[in-house]
Amino acid sequence: MMKTLSHLFQSIACLWLAIGMAAPLHGGVIINSYRFSSGGGGSTDPYFANVVLLLHCNGANSGTTFSDNSTAANTITAFGNAKTSTAQSKFSGSSLLLDGAGDYLSIPDSNNWHFTGDFTIELWFRPSSLPSSADILGQRTNSAFGCPVLFYQIGGQLYLGISFNNSSFTYITASSTISANNWYYLAATRSGSTFTFWINGVNSGTYTSSASFTNSSEAMRIGGVASSYAAGNINDVRITKGVARDVSTIPTAAFPDS
Repeated sequence: MMKTLSHLFQSIACLWLAIGMAAPLHGGVIINSYRFSSGGGGSTDPYFANVVLLLHCNGANSGTTFSDNSTAANTITAFGNAKTSTAQSKFSGSSLLLDGAGDYLSIPDSNNWHFTGDFTIELWFRPSSLPSSADILGQRTNSAFGCPVLFYQIGGQLYLGISFNNSSFTYITASSTISANNWYYLAATRSGSTFTFWINGVNSGTYTSSASFTNSSEAMRIGGVASSYAAGNINDVRITKGVARDVSTIPTAAFPDS
């Protein structure tokens, strides 16, 4: 009997090692978090070669220098009072601060923003107010609409704008609303012909189309796309071209740099 129990305990110990001794417990079940990592944060990113923008918004308080940590190394220019602030951050001790009155970051137009297939756009957003109109991220001006997607806010309602014809948007209206002074993980994905708008890892709306985007010549802007500007903080912006990531899990660390 004692020998049988000894063999049983040895088998359990081997199973524990195979799964991963450092793995966390979830509901009493051992989970190996490494196996389920998809580059959401804190690990290496298997799709890093597809990342065309990685903006952590790190920097000293009131800083105006912003760096792209992707291999694309885009040039980022701050306009208005856009700056880094250490008063609020999701992960890295600082974030982009926008006052809603003409602040934005601008990145020159390039092929990085011409999406012809799958893609993923992610960012953390903390609104400080709920304005009647605010563009969070996109590639358009008042008269040009040929952008890949547009995160758009009206009060506490968020929308994902999709443009195929350079003259209008098709909007996905989020199924949930947001409130001021809370962080939200926003993501947009295209997988095949399905566009999905995600808020905090939850599918908040879909749209199906096999149409192609028009290729805009406008700059990519963060914080203010046309004449409407977001107010609040933005952290960890990542754009992945050619990959529809699994964004159903909320990142618990900054997006990895490799």
